[in-house]
Amino acid sequence: MFSWGVVVDTDRAIATVAGNLLGRNSLDSRHAVDAFVAATALGASPAVVITGDPGDFTRLVGDDPGVLVQPLP
Repeated sequence: MFSWGVVVDTDRAIATVAGNLLGRNSLDSRHAVDAFVAATALGASPAVVITGDPGDFTRLVGDDPGVLVQPLP
């Protein structure tokens, strides 16, 4: 059976990482949700992000080996 994993509260630490990811990648607030998900995945490594926009997530998580970005089929 599929498990959704752990639910993580969005807190100041995750928000700070998300803001840093946006700034480092010169992205604006339109990418805020992606940045929060990326920041959460980076903090929960190992993690898998399944997305319809793998380019943005790959850009946000960089080459972190603990986060696998998987495109939707």
